[in-house]
Amino acid sequence: MESLRNKVYQTLRRSESFFKTDMVYLAKGGGWLTGGQVAVGVVSFLLSLAFANLLLPEIYGTYKYIISLAGILSALSLSGLSTALVRAVAKGYEGSLVKAFWMNIRWGVIIMLAGGLGSLYYYTNDNNLLAIGLMIVGLLSPVIDSAELYDSFLIGKKNFRLIATLKLWRVLATSLFMFATLVLTKNPLLLVLSYFSIHTITTLYLYLYVRGKNQAVNTNMRVDPEMDRLAKHTSVMNSLAIFSDSIDNILIFHYFGPIQLAIYNFALAIPNQVGGILKSINTLATPKFANQDKKIFQKTMVEKSLRVFLVGALVAVAYVFSAPFIFKAFFPQYLSSIQYSQVYSIILLFSAALPVAFLDAQMAIKEKYSATILSNIFKIGAIFFGLYFFGLWGLIIGRVVSKMFAVSTAFFFSSRV
Repeated sequence: MESLRNKVYQTLRRSESFFKTDMVYLAKGGGWLTGGQVAVGVVSFLLSLAFANLLLPEIYGTYKYIISLAGILSALSLSGLSTALVRAVAKGYEGSLVKAFWMNIRWGVIIMLAGGLGSLYYYTNDNNLLAIGLMIVGLLSPVIDSAELYDSFLIGKKNFRLIATLKLWRVLATSLFMFATLVLTKNPLLLVLSYFSIHTITTLYLYLYVRGKNQAVNTNMRVDPEMDRLAKHTSVMNSLAIFSDSIDNILIFHYFGPIQLAIYNFALAIPNQVGGILKSINTLATPKFANQDKKIFQKTMVEKSLRVFLVGALVAVAYVFSAPFIFKAFFPQYLSSIQYSQVYSIILLFSAALPVAFLDAQMAIKEKYSATILSNIFKIGAIFFGLYFFGLWGLIIGRVVSKMFAVSTAFFFSSRV
């Protein structure tokens, strides 16, 4: 066994001249992250199967609309804190976790107030369903976002095994709870309440678990002096990205109805899950880049990114051919989603954008601002233009083109750090 381990190790080391990266680190961390993400994807797929077969499209569309309102509200959150915390912990500032948690809780008051105002708007317009749903979102979202920072802490510690284990545990717990709710009720409001309640419970438990398991959090109270500044700057940049990620669901619901929203979400579901697996490369890269000379990455940026691009291309081609069989076997109610999903899968070519991880890790605020603002203004414009003139097809193509533009923009500014 030891001989086999040594052979694998030597093979990985020899391959580094071709891949231009630390292959031992990638294999060790990537194995856990990819395996964990695959397991999470399987569980999420089973839950999607339950939603597809136990809920009418109009009910599912309404449920997804309320979840999307949470996305719009989170544009007001301190979303950049997760990136800042990864960088802080990677540099040895373990005490930053506790500070980040309470900092995010205090900032969450803004989301609570915004959720209350939105709830009042729907109530005055005689829509109690959305009024109560938005109230739930506004109250619980800040708690979930704050507790989820345990994941950023573990990324900074490069504890990918624990990240994968806890993520799978959380998805299993939430999926089982949501499945039980689906069996008992088809009320979208109760589904939303169940979704946010179980996420609040699991994230708080995992935050306390990680904090208790890592004594350095309590004994090493060193806090990164740059974390606040980086978090606030990154949050401003992220606000546009978060808004652009959720506005499509809001527009579809209002102009096309909940059924079309359900069709659209099932078209995106599997490519987004697969894309999450490919994004594990970024998760691995961020703490590595935080302590690396920027010139090393800049010299190999094109080569590394091309190899990641080719992996995404192979996955996308495989999905295009398999999508009709998947939908016919598991989602027969949503066969109209197939072609949308096949075209949308082009986005997999750009899911693992190394220049984005590089900008995050290097705290390149000026370049990150420029790349984020340009790419998300383009994305919002593409969403509105595409949806207005070409409906769902315009929206799908707009999202793909905007992703290509975002990666190209990140490449451009990464070379200027």
